[in-house]
Amino acid sequence: MASKNRRNKVKFKLQPELIVIVACLVIMLVATIIMAIPTKAEKTTTNLNNAIYSYNQQNSSSGSSSSSSSSYLANDNVYEEVSHSSLVKKIRTEEYVYVIYGQYTSNTTIVSNLYYIQSICEDEEIKKVYLYDSTWVDEYEDTDSESFNVVAHALEEDFNKNKSADVEEFDLLVSPALLVFHNGSMVFNSQTYEDESYSWAMFIQKAFYLSQVK
Repeated sequence: MASKNRRNKVKFKLQPELIVIVACLVIMLVATIIMAIPTKAEKTTTNLNNAIYSYNQQNSSSGSSSSSSSSYLANDNVYEEVSHSSLVKKIRTEEYVYVIYGQYTSNTTIVSNLYYIQSICEDEEIKKVYLYDSTWVDEYEDTDSESFNVVAHALEEDFNKNKSADVEEFDLLVSPALLVFHNGSMVFNSQTYEDESYSWAMFIQKAFYLSQVK
């Protein structure tokens, strides 16, 4: 009689301890990936510090004095990039809103003053300065066209409909600019002084000291 060789079948049983270990490893892997992705604030800081680096390098290569170089920003800085709609909401809901308008990663006037503004904000306990980009305006092919003027007027009106009587209306075509809003009303616009011999240091003094009512 022929013998039959039967294989012993061992059933694999997944132990609860193994399930827990695998789950923990997956969670740790996902957490590591998420933590490796820079936040919006970190991206902003990186872009601003890269702009400061380029500014300093340009000054160094042109033989400018070291006093014209700018220090870098820490991660916990006051700057936050905003869209137009987001900025309008903040103007409506926040007591004081400070805005830098322009190409803030390439305009040397803005870049050279980022650290100075940061230091003033720390002294005055100002928590946020919003960065409102002008790139689309600066790169628009025909700013005299009716289509542009319709859009520009609507955007400008969001700022200009509530403003102090002695403040010039905001103009999208004029950058860089510093704006300050208090309880929804524009109380400072550096464009007001464009025809006068004001430096940006004076704008900053006016915007971050004089308009801060305590």
